[in-house]
Amino acid sequence: MSAKGRYDLERLSGKPTPLKLMARGQGVDVYLGAGWAKGVVQESTTERCVVWMTQGQRCITVYDKRNIRRHSQ
Repeated sequence: MSAKGRYDLERLSGKPTPLKLMARGQGVDVYLGAGWAKGVVQESTTERCVVWMTQGQRCITVYDKRNIRRHSQ
């Protein structure tokens, strides 16, 4: 199995909730079907996180903590 495949298995083996609280305006990466995309947090609770996607210029709501992460610096 490739390193990417092992990473995805580790990522998806965790629990989907609760989400970590994030500050408004914080840069995040969101997993979409085609891979990770950059966005900015608009609203955050332990149940959902609303993110403005810089690619595609749209808002999405993330309910699964496995599909969102802080920007890797």
